[in-house]
Amino acid sequence: MLVHTAWNDLPGSVRRAVVARTGPVRSVTPAGAGATCRLAATLQTGSGVVFVKGILVGDRLAWTLRNEIRVNPHLPGIAPRLLWHVEQDGWLVAGFEHVAGRHADLRPGSADLSAVAAVLAGLAAAPRPGLPVRPFAARWSGLIDSWHVAGSTLAHTDMSRRNWLIGDGGARLVDWATPAVGPAWLDTAFTVVRLVRYGHSPADAEGWAGQIPAFSAASGESLTRFAGALADMWQRQQDRAPAAHRGLLVDAARAWCRYRSGRSAVLMSG
Repeated sequence: MLVHTAWNDLPGSVRRAVVARTGPVRSVTPAGAGATCRLAATLQTGSGVVFVKGILVGDRLAWTLRNEIRVNPHLPGIAPRLLWHVEQDGWLVAGFEHVAGRHADLRPGSADLSAVAAVLAGLAAAPRPGLPVRPFAARWSGLIDSWHVAGSTLAHTDMSRRNWLIGDGGARLVDWATPAVGPAWLDTAFTVVRLVRYGHSPADAEGWAGQIPAFSAASGESLTRFAGALADMWQRQQDRAPAAHRGLLVDAARAWCRYRSGRSAVLMSG
């Protein structure tokens, strides 16, 4: 995680560049640093409330905020709208529409699951954005045969519950740091693993995912290969993340992989 930078610790020139777009900043509510940004805060300003994210342009992960800035205009209704961005004296800062909400509850029986499914179905059916985005098959080169994860649908690829905001207007999917183009079922498949991690059985998680047409139409073999590749990749990455968090995801991916492999074996024997 990057070191947090408070609003008042930003260079004055950077704060002035932001204020030129927002009007006077009347109060600041820090959100704390995330995995990819140094600054994350809600600003009460002369023109309203805005959520800001910032990073040093020389940071190793500065490309993630550039991804968000580039992709956001192609996400109407799915993500909080990008209002502006500034690059000043070594800082990149982006201002987003402020959306009041809480992180999604992905546990069995949660009322949030229907809102999450609605967004995933809409995203899966959306036309390919008119900008270059790295293919998911290239990201997973060497992990899986490319044809299993080829496609032209824009995917988020990080279905953490913290990336879902649930509010009065439904669900919004935030933090588009690692988008890719791939099969229309990709984000739903990533969500299946998250559901298993939060207590769903693999069968129930897939049953929930079946309401999303792109997932129900997916190749069973491709889903099985995806589940295995995801479990293998997360296992290798375990040392790079808090053990409790990553271990639960590895266990969930392994459970889904075993379920998928068992289904495949039954189909082949039949």
